Amino acid sequence: MQFPTVEQAVEYFSSAKNGRRNIDDSFWICDLGDAKKKLDMWNDLMPRVTPFFAIKSAPHRPLIKLLTDCGAGVDCASQDEMDIVLDMGLSPDRIVYSNTSKQISHLLHAKELGVKLATFDSREELEKMKEFFPESELLLRIKTDSKESYSDLSERFGATIDDSFGLLDLASDLAMNVMGVSFHVGSGCENPAAFTTALSDARRLFDYAATIGLRLETLDIGGGFHGTRNKSPSVEKFASVINESLKGLFPTSEYPNLRVISEPGRYFATGTFSLVSTIIAKRNVSRNEDYSLIYTTNEGICSSFMPVVGCPIPDIQDISILDGDSGRKYIKSRMYGPICSNVDVLMTRLLPEMEVGDRIIWKNTGAYSFSCGGRFNGFGATVFYDIATSDITPTRSDTPTSL
Repeated sequence: MQFPTVEQAVEYFSSAKNGRRNIDDSFWICDLGDAKKKLDMWNDLMPRVTPFFAIKSAPHRPLIKLLTDCGAGVDCASQDEMDIVLDMGLSPDRIVYSNTSKQISHLLHAKELGVKLATFDSREELEKMKEFFPESELLLRIKTDSKESYSDLSERFGATIDDSFGLLDLASDLAMNVMGVSFHVGSGCENPAAFTTALSDARRLFDYAATIGLRLETLDIGGGFHGTRNKSPSVEKFASVINESLKGLFPTSEYPNLRVISEPGRYFATGTFSLVSTIIAKRNVSRNEDYSLIYTTNEGICSSFMPVVGCPIPDIQDISILDGDSGRKYIKSRMYGPICSNVDVLMTRLLPEMEVGDRIIWKNTGAYSFSCGGRFNGFGATVFYDIATSDITPTRSDTPTSL
């Protein structure tokens, strides 16, 4: 449905149950127009890099369909994630099986479906691929400097550069088809220069591979991009560094057929979704220096705001009241989620005074929220309303092609 703003959509869907069990139940707004704008901006800023949406960040089918209809691929890590996108009609060659610790049954499922492009970072994983999927097309995942990120993924994933030379030798001995190199600078990267370092390491491996008869043709630069405009560094800053590094290290004159892909998740998911909850209880508190009002809303840390290890909980500071805060008195308050525990604290700060029944809009909460959350105590949004605040029609340049 088309709406001029997210707020108008919230007002419309709040006025009746619209598929929810109760009128005051929480729900999600998915603004596909925001996602299309993000994709258009990506294509303008980094024309050499094809995004492969990391669906683990927000496995919502209408969002996946929009992005893939407009030319994006997908990053999957499991059998279920592959089934989601293949059931939607996506070609297997537009999937990267980006998991360096594959469950054998899932690997066999990928083989059956024809999902060939996959990552590895160890001798053991390479030998597993040789035994169970020798026709696969492999990307060697390397470690990066990801300490300036929310999640230092290189603490667990990736081979060191020294080990990578030996893994390329082993792949050659095993007659495995190594297609290229992949890396990830960490979720929520704070240092764009990490891409330059990683791309320089990748170039060293491309050069070495050529000396042992391996022809590398794919470069996967992972994710790490912020999903909101107010986060620094901006995607424009990342794009500038990546474009210059690609130009210097992988010039088109030397690599005319190089395929460069990326695995953004947070970038697309964060701002596309807004969570709408309801104030379900209010209580005055006496003799407390930190706050004088307690609110309870029907979303919390055991539902859509479940913290993810190594990552911050969604940006729950970016909230607004549907009816606005004009004329409302600001009072030191604490807001709890709905579960029967004192740990479900969402915030303690100055808040406009609210009443039971008020609707709260939590913007920029799409990434790793509903995909990681649950319904402890029976609370948590399960209904999504898909809207568009701007045109989402694919342009001719968006038309997906086989990769």
